[in-house]
Amino acid sequence: MKKFGVLLVLLMICCATVGCGKKAKLTGLYPVKGKVTLNGEAVEGVMVTLVPENFTGDARSASGKTDANGVFKVQTMEPGDGAFPGNYGITITKRENDGPALSEEEFNAARDSGRQIISTSSNKFPPKYEKVGTSGLNVTVVAGKNPDLNLDL
Repeated sequence: MKKFGVLLVLLMICCATVGCGKKAKLTGLYPVKGKVTLNGEAVEGVMVTLVPENFTGDARSASGKTDANGVFKVQTMEPGDGAFPGNYGITITKRENDGPALSEEEFNAARDSGRQIISTSSNKFPPKYEKVGTSGLNVTVVAGKNPDLNLDL
């Protein structure tokens, strides 16, 4: 009988934890995609961030990184899930390391020795696009299908 009680407790714990590892899905997001060009040329590796005009209700930032063709899809929680409806300012940045990157061997040696690893990077895109107040870019995301956001800078 004692074994039955232990098994019952273990079964209850297992049942209680089922689903605990699942990610919460946000609802009410709508796809937003587009392309970034600079002087007519597609730009790879830039981060396009949609910053809500006001952070009320479900407002959250959404962002996406451009591929080799300058194409991006924004995400709020999961790749390509989109953004909530609302008005957004847009920032565009391209971060790159300012110094030589550590090799995997150097990184592991530094980590294993307990040394602090500091990496510095800077924006390699025109600085005017780094802040909502100076970028001059904005978009309104609507419930439903949104037109492509083509940012020709």
